[in-house]
This record gives sequence, structure tokens and C-alpha cells, in this order.
Amino acid sequence: MYQKCVVCLAYLELCTIGKTIRHTPEEQALLGRRVLRIYHESGRIYGAGKIRYLLAQNYSDYRKISIERIQISMKCQKNRSIVIKKFKADKHAKKLLKNYQNLLKQVFLLLV
Repeated sequence: MYQKCVVCLAYLELCTIGKTIRHTPEEQALLGRRVLRIYHESGRIYGAGKIRYLLAQNYSDYRKISIERIQISMKCQKNRSIVIKKFKADKHAKKLLKNYQNLLKQVFLLLV
């Protein structure tokens, strides 16, 4: 289930502000399995932000985990969240949305 990604492992070993981040392969594999489980339980909808929130809530090990680590883990597993953009009517769509005649001749009055 969890595939090792050479690029991802190299990224985790980069220096950040004078400190080297080193995560053991066992930690990375465990994180990958947990991310994959949450991802599939959500119906492949949750992205890295919500998965990070759920990991912090459910596991004390991941209270301060960065969103970048979750994104890297998802990228190595080739997981992507499902995003559907909201419909916004533009010029072309407004031409399709025509005003039709009031065939029922209904008049709605405000009774005071």
C-alpha cells in the first residue's frame, strides 16, 4: 500500500533553519498508512488540511505535524482530494439562462 518515493524521502531530509529533519522509514510508513486510511474512510474527499486535523485529534504523536508532511505522504501515494468548483454563471452561461414567459399568469401579492 505505501510506496517509497525517493524524491519525498530526500525532501524530508532537507535542512530547515539550521536543523536537519530526519524521520525513520518506520515512522513514514506508519504515517502513510494512517493518511491512507483516513483518505479512504472519507471517500477520497479529504485533502491534506483535514487529514492533518484528524491526525492531530486522534493520535497524540501527530499534535504538531506539518501540513507539508501530509502533502508529501499523499503525493508519494498518488492520492488527490476530490474538488468540485462552484458553478458561476459567466457571459456564455447567461445567454443560455433565458427569461421565459409567465405561462401560468401567476401574480404573487404581498398581503399586509
